[in-house]
Amino acid sequence: MEKRKTKIMYYFALLAVVIIWGFDPIIIEGFFDYYSASALSIVFTFSSLIFFLTISRTKLKQLDRSFIIRSVPICLINSVAMVMQRIGLQYTTPSNYAFLEHLSCAAVPFAIFAFTGRCPSFKQILAVVICISGCFIFAGGFGGNLGIGELLCAMSGILVGVSTVATGIYAKKLDTTLFNNVYLLVYFLTSLISAVFLDVIKINGEPLENIRFSLSAFHLIPALLFGIASIGLCWLLRTTAVKHIGSVTVAVVSPVSAVITGIISLIMGKDHLSFKFIIGALLILASATISSFLENSTKNKDKK
Repeated sequence: MEKRKTKIMYYFALLAVVIIWGFDPIIIEGFFDYYSASALSIVFTFSSLIFFLTISRTKLKQLDRSFIIRSVPICLINSVAMVMQRIGLQYTTPSNYAFLEHLSCAAVPFAIFAFTGRCPSFKQILAVVICISGCFIFAGGFGGNLGIGELLCAMSGILVGVSTVATGIYAKKLDTTLFNNVYLLVYFLTSLISAVFLDVIKINGEPLENIRFSLSAFHLIPALLFGIASIGLCWLLRTTAVKHIGSVTVAVVSPVSAVITGIISLIMGKDHLSFKFIIGALLILASATISSFLENSTKNKDKK
């Protein structure tokens, strides 16, 4: 009975992550009135880094040269992906932002082949085709609104897929909280560099992205707190859920956050319900689910 109650608690933790990440694109879009995308990433990662340093301060002595060498390249790939996604949100809708990140499932089998030499199966390739088709339809299809925002979010999803595979292969035995410390530090530095770079580089006299940074406590404090919740706390809860209720369940439930984003976006009038919206969303969720079960099936065969 006690174990059942504990497991229910982990499900509630996962539910909290799904809900927060469902609201994530909508809230981030609101912050864009006061912060540029890269500046907002700086705020989020700074507060989250402080949070993780605090909860893992007793483990910091375990950070050695080997740990850093194995974790930094993976964290750099993921950090670049996150910055690209934040920037892309400024040029697309919240639902596109949320759904296109599931292109990560399309990158997974090919990343596995690149890292291990194991060829993707026909079913894995089928899942990739379904995912790409869903993203293409959802983002507008032929003659639709495929623009820089959709491209950045799609590229971000692919990079996340690569970093996910690399994490599973090269960082599986690394301490989770320490790994997140490295990730957040790299993410913070990447955001800082991109903010300066995008403001300095100009096209036709206009910077690629003007740095906007509000020092008003009315804006800064909510941004710091939401950064801790969205990046720090959510990644901690998600990792805990993976360890106690299984990666398949977490992978299948996680895309529900994109559905929440889509529904909220429709209610707020940021998106419009259409046949493409429904079909594209269903295909992406189906692909993410298929990929998750294929991954679990492969792991079970490896155990045997």
